[in-house]
Amino acid sequence: MSVADQTPPPPNDGPKPADTTSRPAPAPPAHGGVPSLLKLAVPLLALFGVVFGVVFLSQTAPKGQDEEVKGNDKGGGPGGSAEPPLRFFTSARTWDLPDMTGSNRDFPLLAPSAIVPTDPPDAPGRRTWTWSLQDRIAQGVYEPSSDVRRAPFWFENRNKESVTLELKGVSCSSCSGGRLAAIPPEAAKHLLQHSALAALPTGAFSGFSLGMIEPAASIFGDPGALRSAGRPALEWTESKFDVSPKPKYSVPGAANADGWSPQWGILELTFTVGGKGSDLAANQGTQVKPLRAGFATQVDGTQRSGGNEFVIAYEIAPGCELSRSTIDVGKLDQLSGDQTHQFLAFSSTRGPGSEFTDLNKPACAVLGPTGTLDTGGFFEVTKIERVPEAELVDASARLADERKRPAKVRAAYWITVVVRPKVGDKRLEIGAIDRTISVSAGGVVQQLKITGQVKGDVRLDDDRTDIALGSFKGGDGTTHKVTLITEKTGIELAVVREESSPSFYIYELVKQPDRGGQGYYELTITVPKGKQFGNAKGDIVLEVKGGTGQRVRIPVRSSATF
Repeated sequence: MSVADQTPPPPNDGPKPADTTSRPAPAPPAHGGVPSLLKLAVPLLALFGVVFGVVFLSQTAPKGQDEEVKGNDKGGGPGGSAEPPLRFFTSARTWDLPDMTGSNRDFPLLAPSAIVPTDPPDAPGRRTWTWSLQDRIAQGVYEPSSDVRRAPFWFENRNKESVTLELKGVSCSSCSGGRLAAIPPEAAKHLLQHSALAALPTGAFSGFSLGMIEPAASIFGDPGALRSAGRPALEWTESKFDVSPKPKYSVPGAANADGWSPQWGILELTFTVGGKGSDLAANQGTQVKPLRAGFATQVDGTQRSGGNEFVIAYEIAPGCELSRSTIDVGKLDQLSGDQTHQFLAFSSTRGPGSEFTDLNKPACAVLGPTGTLDTGGFFEVTKIERVPEAELVDASARLADERKRPAKVRAAYWITVVVRPKVGDKRLEIGAIDRTISVSAGGVVQQLKITGQVKGDVRLDDDRTDIALGSFKGGDGTTHKVTLITEKTGIELAVVREESSPSFYIYELVKQPDRGGQGYYELTITVPKGKQFGNAKGDIVLEVKGGTGQRVRIPVRSSATF
């Protein structure tokens, strides 16, 4: 089941419950207090989404195909035998890209989905609502680690009988476990009643809405502290799928006589994301295969059964990425001026308040063709500027347009690079441009290539840009000759052997007679016997004697067989 196939998807199905086992939260004081209220006021809007979304869906959600009821018993639920064992309000979890155009720009949590909804296959013309508050606030993009992640799915049991939920299978070992808790009807009643008051036209953070904090704490607070205070608390049943491959969970029957006390519950699936460098290299910038978990449901004491499948979709990303992989400066000659280029160093995982910490200011270095630091000044990173938070929306839109897929940007820096064909009295070397900008940030090192061509007074005949030695037997070695032409006579060339590669190649440059107002040189490249097996890439570096001492770099390629 894909995200677009949710029937119906939740409008506001709520925040992820706290992991009360590993990170207990202190119980709120008996009579509240300003400090405790402020700690819970931030996620209050998300809590409204849970309550309103669950109420709306529990009243209007039609039965999906994966909730088909089997058996003929007339059950005690409102729907009789047509009532499914459990009604899950969502069956998929993923990060939902908001549409931030127009007036939506200032309301990222409430903006509609930027992903165009689709028609369900079984109901052409009925648009699927893909917006979900839980999906909107979900991380969705993770750095590889061994940390355990949680994906919550809310549900309701409308049957008077209890229901058993049993795992039937998971798609891979990344989906490592699960836990289930039934929400005490008394806690659900408090939430519903306070949310009804909060819906009055008095503002989202009125006295009524802030009054929801304490009933919310009865669901998401520390269970031990709540029980000590005589208040209802969640009882979690946890399982690790590698230890218990077919765990069963029990959900109490409904006793909602007053209409305010539904039997809600939360199923949380736990999973891990990657952890190996190969995982990141294979999946960087793409959505990995979604995790799937299938469950069977049975209304206890009856023949009625059903099934649900849950999907968790996410992306693997490094702590820092670059908006482009190359800068092509084109063809440069003696009349070319300086060029300025920009690119983004951004993170989908790091930023203010992120569990992965903020994205630190990148450290940049310019590397030459051999990987050593280039200090010539022809290529320079001149500016690194943090993108203001208000402009991250535009950065996300720009990346999404360039990548042709949604882009999540939590923090970013604009990096400015200047390319100078001439520095002082020195000119950039003639030939193919091969430079690398190394960017270190977010715990990773990313690289951007600078390519192009510098035209000058020296060139290969036929205007070739590299020298191909072809294929030869490594045991025999090879010798290859090419002609170099200078645009005017009197230009003296020499081989810079210490910068030419591979180091075992023998380069010989011999002056030839001038012709037609141009100078000619014969370059002989020798690969000694037994020195090379396999493919090789290198460069021959020449220097124009006198004047500015401009250099010429020509790539050399070859392949030696056994």
